[in-house]
Amino acid sequence: VVAFAPELLLARITRTNKRRIGAAMLRYAKGKPLSDEVAAYQSAFVHGYLDLHPFEEHASPEQKLCITIDAQTGTAYGAPTNSKYLFKEMAAACATIAERWPNIKPPPNAIL
Repeated sequence: VVAFAPELLLARITRTNKRRIGAAMLRYAKGKPLSDEVAAYQSAFVHGYLDLHPFEEHASPEQKLCITIDAQTGTAYGAPTNSKYLFKEMAAACATIAERWPNIKPPPNAIL
């Protein structure tokens, strides 16, 4: 289970009366600017998550409304054009970890 807790939920209506949604999340990278790659993955996650779990019925996510904001620099990163691919890559990585997790021994003195 992945937690999804955006700071803002966004929505707009297109010229053709379709409802588009998105969300903005803040990201802080320990005193340095957020890397473009990390921001792209997080925004792609927002887009993919809202595609699977929209917060409004009959609405679809829009890449420009799925935003990661770098709290260090104030730069806003919209979801990239390959968001669906990146989201599938993240889902595959999570599935691989979940499959192998029971076989991984915890480190000494670990409390899980």
